[in-house]
Amino acid sequence: MQTTKLYVELVIIGLESFFCILLTILSIIRIEGAKKIISFFGNSSMSTAVSASIALIFLGSLYIMGVVFDRLADIVFQPLEKYYRKKSGLIVRSIMLLPFKKAQNDFMIYSRSRLRILRATIVNSLLTMVAGICFISLHIKENKIELLLFVIFFCLFVACVSLVSFAKLLVETYNKARDVEKNLTITYITGGPPP
Repeated sequence: MQTTKLYVELVIIGLESFFCILLTILSIIRIEGAKKIISFFGNSSMSTAVSASIALIFLGSLYIMGVVFDRLADIVFQPLEKYYRKKSGLIVRSIMLLPFKKAQNDFMIYSRSRLRILRATIVNSLLTMVAGICFISLHIKENKIELLLFVIFFCLFVACVSLVSFAKLLVETYNKARDVEKNLTITYITGGPPP
């Protein structure tokens, strides 16, 4: 996988996790403290160099959060991935070890990227739901029940759609890898030309 694509993928995951962390921090500090922080960063008298530095630090922070939350999601979903790999009949432990043709390789890289984002979205949406419930419970006075229901249903909806998409894509990816593996095995046994 190209480094740029991986970087963007991890920044997307980091951006998702940023909302969860932001809601958690806002749940802990008072609204007045949050207003002071926002007014500091929203200060128009800041120089362009300072603004660019803050943006660069923020982007780097998103990347680091993306790495951490991607690893967390990897740990959470490892048993499910092992189950589907075994169910597909795939023998090789990593699909990236198979000798794919260019189009197949591009599909596998694209699929792994989508799988990584989907599994992180599941984890992040559930964590954001918990952080949102805490924030609303502590800081919102009007329409609390409606907001709680919205946050709960929205986050659960995103998590469920992501989970279904993750499972379907995982099955499709492992089945395609299994087909390549079987063709490779048949070619090796029969001595025929490579697939």
